[in-house]
Amino acid sequence: MSAYVDAADGLAFVCETCETHYDPDAGECPECGDWMFVAVLRPAAIVPARRLVGEAS
Repeated sequence: MSAYVDAADGLAFVCETCETHYDPDAGECPECGDWMFVAVLRPAAIVPARRLVGEAS
């Protein structure tokens, strides 16, 4: 199962039918053949990454 994530905006594209992550530019979902997808935010785009105390930002 392949995953496509646009790092610039933190989006992942997920098939509405089988929830496979894929690049919508590929056309249909490689798992089920559906053409419908949703764009969802990756958790890392919402929750900041954990840093160790004293680590420079």
